[in-house]
Amino acid sequence: MSDLEKKISLDNAISENLSSDDFQSEKAPQSKWKQFFSDFKRPNEHDFDSTGMTHEQIAFTLIQRSKPQLKKRHLRAVAAAGGIGTGLFIGTGSSLKNGGPAALTIGFGIVGICIVCTMCAMGELGVRYPVPGSFTTYASRFLDPSWGFTLSWLYAFNWMVVIPLEIVAASMTIYYWHTDNNSAAHVNVVAWVPLFYVALLALNLFGAKGYGEAEFVFSTIKVCAMIGFIIFSIVITAGGGPVPYRGAKYFDDPGAFANGFKGVVTVLVSCAFAFGGTEISGIAATETKSPAHAIPSAVKQILWRTITFFIVGTLMLGFMLPYNGDPRLGTDDGSGQSVSPFVLALEHSMVNAVPSIFNSVIIISVFSVANAAIFASSRTFVAIGLAGYGPRWLTRWLTYIDRRGRPLGALTICFVFGLLCFVAASDAHVEVFNWLYAFSALSFLYAWGTVCLVHIRVRMAMRRQGISTSELQYKASTGIIGSFIGLGICIAIFGLQWWTSLFPLNGKPDARIFFQADLSVPCVIVMYVGHKLYTKSPLYIKLEDMDITSGVREITEETIRENEIENEARRNANFFKKIINFMC
Repeated sequence: MSDLEKKISLDNAISENLSSDDFQSEKAPQSKWKQFFSDFKRPNEHDFDSTGMTHEQIAFTLIQRSKPQLKKRHLRAVAAAGGIGTGLFIGTGSSLKNGGPAALTIGFGIVGICIVCTMCAMGELGVRYPVPGSFTTYASRFLDPSWGFTLSWLYAFNWMVVIPLEIVAASMTIYYWHTDNNSAAHVNVVAWVPLFYVALLALNLFGAKGYGEAEFVFSTIKVCAMIGFIIFSIVITAGGGPVPYRGAKYFDDPGAFANGFKGVVTVLVSCAFAFGGTEISGIAATETKSPAHAIPSAVKQILWRTITFFIVGTLMLGFMLPYNGDPRLGTDDGSGQSVSPFVLALEHSMVNAVPSIFNSVIIISVFSVANAAIFASSRTFVAIGLAGYGPRWLTRWLTYIDRRGRPLGALTICFVFGLLCFVAASDAHVEVFNWLYAFSALSFLYAWGTVCLVHIRVRMAMRRQGISTSELQYKASTGIIGSFIGLGICIAIFGLQWWTSLFPLNGKPDARIFFQADLSVPCVIVMYVGHKLYTKSPLYIKLEDMDITSGVREITEETIRENEIENEARRNANFFKKIINFMC
């Protein structure tokens, strides 16, 4: 058994001695202020036998003892709209301009297939192996510790960079109203940066529950906005507004494709980045109360989200806005931020106020992504600490979990790095963020491909070790074939990314463009090889040596009772409710 497996596989005798009171002080009642400050301390480590346990094992024990703070509706909300933000609302502008409306729909369709297959695989793994860090921990346990080390740091750094980037993006989106005749519109957009930063800081003091409740509200707003956009677009396209009937006019003139095959490839790569963040629901699943029901439901939400918001939504965008119809499409509006193509499409509908309403939704969406970035990076840092992927002083800090279950050590690192949002005051802030993001720009593809590969290997190991799939509480609806498809699409997109960065669209090869797109590749190689040489571990974990039985989610009597109650409610539901349950 590897060191990592020993760290995450706790001794059953110790587990049985753990009390059910989680992260709560057993001291006498305190005043609210004293209790508030007391909650920031570590939980009492001496109410169970920790003899012979390492610091990481103690930290993992305390995490396991914590009560799940996310409910089923929270995970549904994260799955339904958690990843919708800058990539969809702003990034599609350059995609539409470079590829055309048909290329946009094709790109989101192909990447959508990859995402659905990936999330089905992650759902199966998440129900069976509830561990902090989700797929980053799976990579260490079922593939190779060196790859787990590399992916963990890369993924955590990626989301950490996103925090200041999205704070700045939310502030810059306000620049859309700079021509309005009111004082708020003429305030320097940089002045909004500290407001968003403080709001994020306050929100994350509530821990996972605060993240879940905020995302529930944000996701509801985003879902309503996208559904409203689709309905509004249908009405306008059919000639029901102040503009005449359009139909599929823009698919004929200027055309369905802007730059042929290379345009489609460029859009395909951009669409992959737009889906970034979908995997956060797999990380959030470890903090839900009933993952056996919540995770399959979340997978369904991702399917419907992909079809409705990404495919249908961008298809309607192509009906509303020609790829050469507005000079602001996919370009900087003077603030360092592109105007959303959805806002431009609504402007072309000639209906007042609607573009401003949607721009407000975009600000909320970008803020939501920043909130999700803090959640994802902090939880990944906790997994890094538990795995011991760093100096001892750092891992001790990363595994600092307070009495309310908040990863204060990891959150502190995230918010300190988030102070980079104040470089927005500099004219070079765009260049700074481009190079920072370049270090981890492909981490989403690495993560999705890893999930699919882990699922394939776990299924193969189960067959090799004689374990039936009937033991799985939840089986991926796409099966192992879906994981092969998802892995294949990830590899294809990775290769196409190299091609488009070497030979960019409408331009000559440029070293700066290439390294900003692919700088993560040499970083990955250095980290992987360095860890492999330092640990001298085998190239990969053999199927017969994989430990696929320890750390499996325990089915307690309480869990069985909750599942029976929920199943009974599903059986007795009316027809309309059964339809909702089938879809959600």
